[in-house]
Amino acid sequence: MILAMDTSTEQASIALFDESTGKVAAEHSWFSRRRHTVELIPKVDSMVREAGLKTPDLTGIAVALGPGSYTGLRIALSAAKGIVAVTGKPLVGIPTLDVAAYPHVREGLPVLALLQAGRGRVCWALYPPSSDNALRPMGDYSLGSVEEMSASLSGICTEILVTGEISEPAISTLKQAGLKFRLAAPGTNIRRAGVLGAMAWERLAKGDEDDPITLSPIYLPREI
Repeated sequence: MILAMDTSTEQASIALFDESTGKVAAEHSWFSRRRHTVELIPKVDSMVREAGLKTPDLTGIAVALGPGSYTGLRIALSAAKGIVAVTGKPLVGIPTLDVAAYPHVREGLPVLALLQAGRGRVCWALYPPSSDNALRPMGDYSLGSVEEMSASLSGICTEILVTGEISEPAISTLKQAGLKFRLAAPGTNIRRAGVLGAMAWERLAKGDEDDPITLSPIYLPREI
């Protein structure tokens, strides 16, 4: 089982991904309200026990790297490195916006993934459609106002699919900018640790893992 953890924002998620079946075995997502420090490990312990496992039974650890909350990112990454130090299991870090975009890149539209960054700002990345779930952001991960995000998309003539933590004001701004877009269906726009686990499984199957000593969060200028 791969343990996946995402505390990038107040929307937190953990999961167990069973690589023997290619399915999510357990998952829990919740609105943390910046209580990741006291909530994460008890929830992980409970999930592992309910699955009839012990920490040494895990086959890998996956963690969302950001962008996101400065403190939130460090909580999951520190927990992941601690588990790896004790168990010696492989570690995989995956960018948070990639996790948000991954379930939608086969839908035939460019995918705009975003998350809330506080003080009216958002983090975002735009991904082209892909037939094989390959994630190739069109440009860098960005941080700024919704107006800045809309301006960066002004040259996009085709319809885009928007997923992630999008607010009503952000939707209004995109409409006012004249962008063609549709929102991911309700229930599919949440970042899920089960998706993070599946992405980690694909990397581990290729023998691709990260160095727990050098792996660090993705922070952007003017970070949360």
